[in-house]
Amino acid sequence: MICSPFYDILKKKRIAIVHDALAVPAGSERSALYLSNIFPDAPIYISVYFPDNTYQEFKYKRIHPFPLSKFIKTERQYKAFYPWWFLFISLLDLSQYDLIISSSNFLAKFINPSLTSTHICYLHNPIRYLRKTEVYSSKSAPYGHFGIIAIRLLLPILCMIEIKKTKSINNIITNSKNIDYQIKNIYQKNASIIYPPVDTDSFSVSNSTGDYYLYAERLISHKRVDLVICACNKLKKSLVIAGDGLEREALKQKAGDTIQFLGRVSDIELKRLYSDCKALIFPSDEDFGLFQLKLKHQVVLRLPTGLEECRRQY
Repeated sequence: MICSPFYDILKKKRIAIVHDALAVPAGSERSALYLSNIFPDAPIYISVYFPDNTYQEFKYKRIHPFPLSKFIKTERQYKAFYPWWFLFISLLDLSQYDLIISSSNFLAKFINPSLTSTHICYLHNPIRYLRKTEVYSSKSAPYGHFGIIAIRLLLPILCMIEIKKTKSINNIITNSKNIDYQIKNIYQKNASIIYPPVDTDSFSVSNSTGDYYLYAERLISHKRVDLVICACNKLKKSLVIAGDGLEREALKQKAGDTIQFLGRVSDIELKRLYSDCKALIFPSDEDFGLFQLKLKHQVVLRLPTGLEECRRQY
């Protein structure tokens, strides 16, 4: 909640919101939606918009996708156009706005506001492609193996550009002490911590426990769902996987007969899965983990023996 005097001042400002993309229903997209609800008159500038693949509430917002986005139909195509999105974001004319709020995992923070504008960036994490290249497989990285090789060859230059641009941002907000530490360490800048909004009261713990463990995240390499599958295969544990992503078919080929893939599920179904599961298995090095915070009373189980054995194997 924004205090009244501050909010009254902001209401008189011309405000725009810039987000990376609205291509998946993930935590940063939910945060961008919340920002838009606070400032309902602010337009949202993005690279691409897939109305059926992200939160339906965005259909009632003023969305401004970039040129060429109408030709992009899938997440894989979107990633293939990364260089173009960076070009468009740097050329985006935002001079008519007093305040630009960017919601950024990688793209939105590269805007070039005018000298009379203030740029506040809600930085979800430093760019993983540059800081944790090793966690991306060829299926999750743009341009596959070639993209990974190119990023590693250009890494010193790309990191220098990213650091310089991030340091020029007027004010940085972030989602956790974890990312605040990374911002200080990488960019030598101080950030204000504002935790993302989570309606924990809408979740409950069931009186009974189902006979399954739960993984509920996107199916991409840096989430390390492969470790969860490996562990449950070895331990013959029942695992329910809720989520979708570029790695889904490859992961299904690794999964044994105790593992079930549900794909994307509704919020109502996700709440039921959280409530009834034995435990949530969460193996990735996460920036914040917006969905995991919802488990207010639930136990988080890592299956250490199985996971460590799989980690050595991979």
